Amino acid sequence: MRPTPTQGTFAREQFIYEPESPAVVARRPEYWLYTPPTRGSKPPALMVMLHGCKQSAEVLAHGTRMNALADREGFIVLYPEQPRRAHPQCCWHWYDPEHAGAREADSIARLIEQTLAQTGADPSRVYLAGLSAGAGLAGLMALRHPNLFAALALHSGPALGVARSPASALNLMRRGARVDAVDALSSLVNVAAYPGMPTMLLHGLRDDAVNPANQAQLAAQFRALNHLGDVSNVSRETSRGEGFVLRNDMRAGECVVSLCQFTATGHAWSGGDPRYAFHAPGPDATWLWWQFARKHERTAALAA
Repeated sequence: MRPTPTQGTFAREQFIYEPESPAVVARRPEYWLYTPPTRGSKPPALMVMLHGCKQSAEVLAHGTRMNALADREGFIVLYPEQPRRAHPQCCWHWYDPEHAGAREADSIARLIEQTLAQTGADPSRVYLAGLSAGAGLAGLMALRHPNLFAALALHSGPALGVARSPASALNLMRRGARVDAVDALSSLVNVAAYPGMPTMLLHGLRDDAVNPANQAQLAAQFRALNHLGDVSNVSRETSRGEGFVLRNDMRAGECVVSLCQFTATGHAWSGGDPRYAFHAPGPDATWLWWQFARKHERTAALAA
C-alpha cells in the first residue's frame, strides 16, 4: 500500500531512559517522529498520537493522514509504539492504571519532554490523541500529567477508572460502565483539584467493539474534571454536519468539552484511509480534532 504522499521526514527512533527506581528495568520503547518540511515564525505545536490494539504507530500515521495535515499546518507529530513483547496484540495497558498502565503513561511523558527539548516544539501547544486502547492510555496520561497537554482527543475510547483487568476491560467496552463514571475517577485523580483539560470525544454510533455508552460516560467525567458544574457561565451548543453531530460545552465563549458522534461509523478512525486497520470513510476526524486543538494553549490551570 502506498500511503498519502507527504513532504517531511518520517523516522523510526528508540527512546532510552533510566527509570527512577533501580528495581525497574530500563525500557527502550520505539516511536516514530514526523517533522514537516517547513516551520512558521513561531515554535511548532507537537501532536502526540497513540495507536490502538492490533495497530502500529506507522499504521495510525498512514490511516489518519495526520502527517499530511502536519505538512499543511506546520506541526510535529510523535507516535509512540507499543511493542509486541509488551502485549501480544500491541495494546496499551490502560486497564491497569496503577502498574503497567502507569509505567507506559510516565514513559511516554518522558518521551514527550525529550521530544520538546530536541525539536524546539512549543511546550504550551502539546496535543494528545488516542484511538481505542490508545484513547484509554491517553486519558490516563491526561490524568497523571495534566500540565503537559493543552488539549486531549479520545476516539472510540473507554470510560476511565472503571476497568482493572483484561476481563473487566472487555466488559466495559461491550456494555459501558455499570458504576457511576465520575465516582470511578476518584481512584485515579483528585477531581476537585484537577486543573482542567479541554477534551474532544469522538465515537462512531455503529461501534460494536467499544459501546458508544462509553462516550457519554467520558463526557460526564471530563465535565467534572473541567468543573463545568461549578460555574454559571456554561452553555451547550449543538451543530450538525454531513454524517456527524457536535455537542459542545462552552465556558466564557470557549469550547471545553466537545462530543462528536459519527452516525454511520463503526470502530474506526472516521475519515481515515480504509486500507489501514481501524480506519474508515466518513467525516474527517483528523481535521475536526485539529480544529478543536489549535484553539487551546496550556498556560496554567484551565478550570474557571
